[in-house]
Amino acid sequence: MIKTFSGGLLDSNTYVYFTDTGCAMIIDFGVPLERVKQYVDENKLTVEYLVSTHGHYDHINYVGDYKKAFPNAKILCHVDELEVIRDPEGNLSVFFGLSNSYDIGYQALNDGDVISLENSKGSVDFTVIHAPRAYLGLHVPLRARRENNVHRGRAFCVRLRQS
Repeated sequence: MIKTFSGGLLDSNTYVYFTDTGCAMIIDFGVPLERVKQYVDENKLTVEYLVSTHGHYDHINYVGDYKKAFPNAKILCHVDELEVIRDPEGNLSVFFGLSNSYDIGYQALNDGDVISLENSKGSVDFTVIHAPRAYLGLHVPLRARRENNVHRGRAFCVRLRQS
């Protein structure tokens, strides 16, 4: 299941993907933490992963807050986004009058890497796939197999299919 939150800078989105067993992954950090954390707590979700789809400021602005709130979660992004996230010009924060670097211990993902979340039937496996450049950074689509569903956001898509 996917819960979408909107708000923050430039009306960005943050997504909480979770399974029927309560395992969760939060995707992008453009929405302030408070509402997302409340939802996670109310639904007794265990956040295992924090995933940045790309390194632009409006999608990573609150990543530090999320990392503090979910300290056991692995924080992930595509290897090609590491430099964008660290560079204020690359992440576009300089255009907002800031000079932010978001180097908070990201683990690099490569094309073909798999992120797994446990569910009652085993797991949902998300495969990192390369997407064409959009704006100045790469977007990281995730494809998952298990259910007949497709979710697409501006910065990522999650494809769910029966396996």
